[in-house]
Amino acid sequence: MAITFEDKSNSSRTVIVVFLVIAILAVAGYFAWNVLMNSLPPVEAPQAVKEDLNDNILTDERINELELFPDIPPSTVPARNNNPFVAGDAISTSTVATDVLNDAESLETNLDI
Repeated sequence: MAITFEDKSNSSRTVIVVFLVIAILAVAGYFAWNVLMNSLPPVEAPQAVKEDLNDNILTDERINELELFPDIPPSTVPARNNNPFVAGDAISTSTVATDVLNDAESLETNLDI
């Protein structure tokens, strides 16, 4: 079926009306936003309060009663940098178990247990 001149002019009118409605809503929204923003009071940033540090705490006698954490000795097990999520780098459970047993045996021989 052929498009007549009347159908073509109706579709162009519809496009023009839709465009005008969108343009009117955009302009009204812009002015409403400006009125809303200008009617609100300005927001001021809070001022930071500077407090003096109490230096007397450094001369308190209770500091001498505090104990330091014990030093952690370095690990005797070699670090493994392999990626377990890559198929070629995965370490099997049996390999880890064997390494643990070997470390325990070498520890026993070194300590003469």
